[in-house]
Amino acid sequence: MNFRELTRAQAESYIASVREREHDYLVALAHQLDRTGGPLDTMDGSAASILPLTEWFADQIQKGLPGVPAGAMSAHARFFGEPFTEVLRVQYASDRVVHYLMQVIRLEYPDARWGLWPKPKGRAKWMDENAPTILYDGSIPFIAEQVVQGCAYDLFVGDGIGPPRLRELFGYQVIRDTGREFVGAEESILAPLLAEDEKPYEDEAVPSFFSTLKSKDSPEPEPRRGVSVEVQLAPVGANEQLDEMSPQLDHRAVIPILRFLGTLSADTGAPVGDEIRNGGEYVIGDDLVAVTAISAGGRLRGLVIEAAEATGPEWDAIETELTRLATKTGSTLRAEQ
Repeated sequence: MNFRELTRAQAESYIASVREREHDYLVALAHQLDRTGGPLDTMDGSAASILPLTEWFADQIQKGLPGVPAGAMSAHARFFGEPFTEVLRVQYASDRVVHYLMQVIRLEYPDARWGLWPKPKGRAKWMDENAPTILYDGSIPFIAEQVVQGCAYDLFVGDGIGPPRLRELFGYQVIRDTGREFVGAEESILAPLLAEDEKPYEDEAVPSFFSTLKSKDSPEPEPRRGVSVEVQLAPVGANEQLDEMSPQLDHRAVIPILRFLGTLSADTGAPVGDEIRNGGEYVIGDDLVAVTAISAGGRLRGLVIEAAEATGPEWDAIETELTRLATKTGSTLRAEQ
């Protein structure tokens, strides 16, 4: 079980709990750095501060994570009810590092915040809501939690990758593309937090995945249905080169479909703008339909079309027309429940 399999309501429940703990994580990190003689004074929110932080974190792992309770598990593991392993204790400690990393991003992008990033079939991932400014090449999401926990696991099992990996990943996925230096503040952003008391592990309010499930008596919402145009897409976001290897969508299929979607708006006959060919997410047709345009190498590689505010009958009519256009243009539509 992972975040890709959550419903929107379940993801929102987890995200809300993390937002509540965010400041507490930073306070805990400040106290841990202070207790262990870590680089507290250099945690100024700059990208350069990430390397000494990860070096300190690797040293703490090698020393058995002093001060981290026995049996402590990451919020992610507790949410899904995973059985305890020592790796999950390492990931619990890395939760604090994750939130410092997000502070580095926020100093450069003050509006960036954790939130939902809608994906096809009504699912949601745990990633930054301000994703367009924190995406690598507009297609690979930068997910701080997964990056840090992955590095923590590599350090723990001794694969020899070493502390610089997190700094390199951060530079690869954010700094290089934006051209920003992430210079940070002029002084430590964590040191002032020593004035606040650290909350014990037992007081962390983490919901359980099972508590977010609806009872059998709850009415089932109408499923959201979507169609994806063309089936020759490579896995999106897995690799930039892989995306660019996937065939360009046939304009004979794309143009009629975009023109039809444009007619759904109140401004009848207005086509969807050419900018959709550059990729991105759009809600069109008076919010009836959501379209995800997948682009790589300057070419449109795929479209995912799903109901946004469209009712069942409205979506049936849209799907019927899309099917007609697909037959006419020789393209393929794949329905997804």
